[in-house]
Amino acid sequence: MSTPIPLSKRPADLAFFAFFFLHVPASILDGPIAALSIPALSAIFPQAINDFQHKAWIDHTGDPFILAAEAGAPIERAFVVIETLVLIPMMIGICIRLYSDDKRLQWLSYVYALYAAPTMSYVLYQTLIADHGLSVMQKLQIASAYVPFALVPISFGIYEWRVRAQERVKSE
Repeated sequence: MSTPIPLSKRPADLAFFAFFFLHVPASILDGPIAALSIPALSAIFPQAINDFQHKAWIDHTGDPFILAAEAGAPIERAFVVIETLVLIPMMIGICIRLYSDDKRLQWLSYVYALYAAPTMSYVLYQTLIADHGLSVMQKLQIASAYVPFALVPISFGIYEWRVRAQERVKSE
């Protein structure tokens, strides 16, 4: 097994690490919506977080995806529950993998990218293309929040696959 290269010497990994490290708190803010589906989670996410989420985001943008999840729409609610219960731990695992340069955890990158592509395509369609009566400014605000969460994980999966392929070629 090779010696791990420090994260500071791997600029692409450092950028992806920063993305996933910052993505965890953003996903945790979706927790109150997941708590609607899983009552045991409601104790974890205090009302103050839910109030903040509404004042800072939902009331301002009219985000149809979040509103649909809160209203109990099954697909939207399932996405938020999966994000809370599966993807947050997976993102933490990806951060550990990137920080420690542990190739054994590389599969997390592929799984995350494969999940993010169709999920975010649906979310972007529902928020930006479907007619929900949003203004152009609201759509731009929503796009600025969601597009990075679509493009970065997909880019990361492709990057990880490319790096792994190069390592296989070198070892042959």
